[in-house]
Amino acid sequence: MTLAHTQITRRDLVSADTRTRLTMFASQFLGSFYSLQRPKLVELGEQDTTSALDYKVPVALGESNWTRWVNGIKYRDVGELMLSVLVGDWSDGVKAEYKKLQSDAWANYGWGRQPERMAIGASLIGVKLLAALIEAGETTASIENNLDGDTSSTAIKIFGQGKTVDPMGRSSAIYSNLFTSTGTTALGNTDKAAPMTLTNIDRVWQHIRTVKSQNGNDFRDLKWKYTLVHPADELKARRYFEEQGSANDNITEGASGDATISGSADQFKRPNTAKQHKIEVISVPYFSAANAGIWYPVCTTDESPLCPWLTLTQIPANEVPLAGNFPSPPQNANPLVPGFEWILDYLDSQMYKHGIPGVAPAGTVAIAAKRSQGVAITEPWRIFKCKGT
Repeated sequence: MTLAHTQITRRDLVSADTRTRLTMFASQFLGSFYSLQRPKLVELGEQDTTSALDYKVPVALGESNWTRWVNGIKYRDVGELMLSVLVGDWSDGVKAEYKKLQSDAWANYGWGRQPERMAIGASLIGVKLLAALIEAGETTASIENNLDGDTSSTAIKIFGQGKTVDPMGRSSAIYSNLFTSTGTTALGNTDKAAPMTLTNIDRVWQHIRTVKSQNGNDFRDLKWKYTLVHPADELKARRYFEEQGSANDNITEGASGDATISGSADQFKRPNTAKQHKIEVISVPYFSAANAGIWYPVCTTDESPLCPWLTLTQIPANEVPLAGNFPSPPQNANPLVPGFEWILDYLDSQMYKHGIPGVAPAGTVAIAAKRSQGVAITEPWRIFKCKGT
């Protein structure tokens, strides 16, 4: 009886500050999250929110260069493609003994820097998913398969050679967004393997500029704006593409365009034709070691100034109500809703009443945040993969 009475009394005499101190963590976390700069890759592409993170998202297809004249009027065809979404979850939380949480000292120092550290982790899920999706693009089904909701075919991959320029199937023109092996004969082998050298950069540039539009006649007028690289290739890429004054006006390479050992008679200085294009290099730390030596030109167009990918954030339909005041996003913050679901372990939880072996002893309370995101390549004809072999 005494033990039972103690448990009831302990619950009845819960400090009013306990819930607020737990949810104070959420307030600090959100404040830190709002202050963060969005990862570069996420910021460059399209962003949206959804209440249900579907694996298939409809994307309208149609270009002004698709020529269909009827009685003197040019009509744009708008087919619908079903976009495959790569989904990933992030979650993290903090726990504390209830009796410590009630102390006066906890109100000021208890959570330390954990809220801001966790906020940084939460902000990275999108860029990690994008890196994984881009890296796996040779084996991942492209949006180009799924005209008007048809998901029966997966033959066309995000990166491939000899792909049709019109997913609607009305043009026989082809393009490649993968540079590998000996290339495609019908394209003059301009899509053959392309290790990063001046000769190959020039060839890739010319190939990109001559990719046909959806009608098979005009050009897409792609503008090469960014190059994604593994960190191991960052300095090399910057030496080619960035403006470094006279330091990189010339590049030392062999006559064939291939790098050669120091002192080789084949080496000589070549004018650096790459830096005139003013292409921004983006090092992606989440590319795996297997991606070293591979580089990805990314293009925009006048109609599509964003990069050809989408980041979707799920907004929980029924968020847990929290006690306490929460910060409003600053004016320059990400305008999208953060999309966090809060998981609370109060005094009626299994964790508090009995503990969780290997996780927390009885008498522990906790709060955790969860975030779900998805990413997809929306227009694969605007991103290219260049391999050395």
